[in-house]
Amino acid sequence: MNLRILISAIVFTAAAAAQAHDENAARCVGLEKYLANTPADLPTAVLRKIAESAAPPGVDCTSLGDVILKLVKGTRVGGKRLEEDKPFDRGAAQANLDQALREPQIVDQIAELERSVADEKARILYEAAILDAEGFYGARDLRIQQYRDRAGD
Repeated sequence: MNLRILISAIVFTAAAAAQAHDENAARCVGLEKYLANTPADLPTAVLRKIAESAAPPGVDCTSLGDVILKLVKGTRVGGKRLEEDKPFDRGAAQANLDQALREPQIVDQIAELERSVADEKARILYEAAILDAEGFYGARDLRIQQYRDRAGD
């Protein structure tokens, strides 16, 4: 009888810990610090909303932070040279996006974003984070540029 109570307690504790972990993982903690030096011409309402809310499923917090930092600072964010520093080439970025959209898992993640995120500007940045996480840096930069183009709307 005591063994049954012990097993129930262990199962309950594990379930509670898993739920707490999921809740903490859903919110990307620390994104607000990236907004401290936002350029005056870049509205921050959407960025603040993203920084203060839970990330949609499938959006990597590290990549989301990289996207916000790149948007705010306009430069390469990592210490490693995963990509070359070069001027933005819209044609090459579009080709990279076209390549990314042939990947079924990326298409599925973007479709989920379209269902779950109503704000178009936020969705663009979440897509950029997905593309960043999958290594499609040109496509990510295209989404960041599209956000900049729409930011003044």
